[in-house]
Amino acid sequence: MSCEKCENDDSLPFTCTYCKKSFCADHHLPENHECGNIWMARPPTEIPTVSSQRRYYSSSYNHGSRVSENIFWFSRQELKHLVIGTFLVMMVALSLTGVFIPDNWVTLSLAFIFASSFLLHELAHKFTAQKYGLWSEFKLIPFGSVLTIVSIFLPLKIIAPGTVMIIGRATLSTIGRTAFAGPLTNIILGYGLLLSSLLTSGSIISMILGWGAYVNAILAIFNLIPFGVLDGQKIISWNMKAWAIGIGFSVVLFFISRAF
Repeated sequence: MSCEKCENDDSLPFTCTYCKKSFCADHHLPENHECGNIWMARPPTEIPTVSSQRRYYSSSYNHGSRVSENIFWFSRQELKHLVIGTFLVMMVALSLTGVFIPDNWVTLSLAFIFASSFLLHELAHKFTAQKYGLWSEFKLIPFGSVLTIVSIFLPLKIIAPGTVMIIGRATLSTIGRTAFAGPLTNIILGYGLLLSSLLTSGSIISMILGWGAYVNAILAIFNLIPFGVLDGQKIISWNMKAWAIGIGFSVVLFFISRAF
């Protein structure tokens, strides 16, 4: 079986406890294969407070980085990763919309909305984590980036160039709220685009905005799936009601915007 990280064959592969993927001996540790579920890598511990005890969780992708105290803090490397990741997403969008829309400026507009929706989703995770005093940074995932690049040339589109890594002790509520920030951003953005589309009904702008609402609905629904490394699993662990409301608004947005 080949390693998910380096793709080298290994007769005795290791299965990651957190993402359930197979890796060789060199990449079996979560930090060595940039595990998307790395926040789960340390078990919960009870931290006493003055009046009661409160449950905390600690993510282990800690290689000496400090916890950020600034909400809008970016590293130089992160900015580079964000630019590359957003560019890859935009290329996927261009390969998709260009097949159906021959008009260049319309295609570029649709691709820009697609890439912007992805970027705002990731930034929402980052800024929410930093708001709670956690270190957070968007990082490209080599395997996901390769899949994204390959999908540019295939009918099946995969958008997984990277993810927001988080470090620091956090409550289950903090983890859930941070996860929910991404899909919530797409939901709000989607309904805003839908309203704008209705206000410009009958024009090419209306079609572009309606398509943008549709894209954000898909992004929200996909990330709310309660499985694996997706946001849905963390949100349900925190608050089932919040997840149900989020998926409900996303599905409604999907069917309404689909008409455009």
